[in-house]
Amino acid sequence: MPFLQDIKQFIWPSAVTLNDDQRKHVSHTEWSLSQEREFMEGLVYKRLTLFLTVAGALITGAISLRDSPGIATALLLVGTILCWVLQQTVHRAQLKLDIILQILFADDTHPTGRVNTIYTDKNRVRLIGVAVPSAICLLLTVLTTAGAAVTADWIDLPSAEEPRPGCRSGKT
Repeated sequence: MPFLQDIKQFIWPSAVTLNDDQRKHVSHTEWSLSQEREFMEGLVYKRLTLFLTVAGALITGAISLRDSPGIATALLLVGTILCWVLQQTVHRAQLKLDIILQILFADDTHPTGRVNTIYTDKNRVRLIGVAVPSAICLLLTVLTTAGAAVTADWIDLPSAEEPRPGCRSGKT
C-alpha cells in the first residue's frame, strides 16, 4: 500500500525519513546567519503584505455591506479573528528577525554590525512588524464591537429618510 504510506507522510511529516544521500546533503548545507536574516526579512514582509491585504479587503467588504449590518458584523467578526491570527504570525517572525539582528549587530566584523554603529534608529522595523498590525487588529475589534452594538439595536443609527438635526431640507 504505497499510496497509504504517501498519505501518512503527508499528514505526519515527522514520519518522513531521509535516505543517506538526503541526510548527507542536509547535514553539510551551509546556512549563514546573514542568509537567515535575509529569509526572515522576506518572511516578515510577505506575512505583513498578506495581513494588510486581508485587513483592507475586510474593511472594504464591511463598508460595502453597510446596508446589512448583521452580515457586515458577521464578516467583521470572522475577519477580525483571522487578522488576529495573521498578526501573531507577523509578530512571531518579527521577533525572530529581531533576535537574528541582535546577534549580527553584536558582531563588529559583520557589515550589519558596522552599519549598526553608524545608524542608531532601530525601532522602525518593530513599528512595521509589531505596532502597525496590532493597531489594525485593535481597530477591527472596535469596528466589530460597534457593528455588534448596531446589530443588537444598542445604538440607533439615523436612517436615510430622517433629517439630520440642524438640517432644513432633510438632505445629508
